[in-house]
Amino acid sequence: MTMPHNILSAQKSASTEITATLTFSSTGYLRAVLLNAQSNGDEQILERALNRLLKPDHIGWVRRLFKHG
Repeated sequence: MTMPHNILSAQKSASTEITATLTFSSTGYLRAVLLNAQSNGDEQILERALNRLLKPDHIGWVRRLFKHG
């Protein structure tokens, strides 16, 4: 992953219109997580957030969230 040279300008230009759609099977299993970013700045924010969430030490937290949620 390459970071932009001027990260502040990327954040200022972001519209924060990031959406997540969860699709489930008829039996209640999660089939897909669809992520949508409206701009390049939003895409960069989304990518950084996913990288943070998917760090090995955070995976356990995410699993517990879905298991007990």
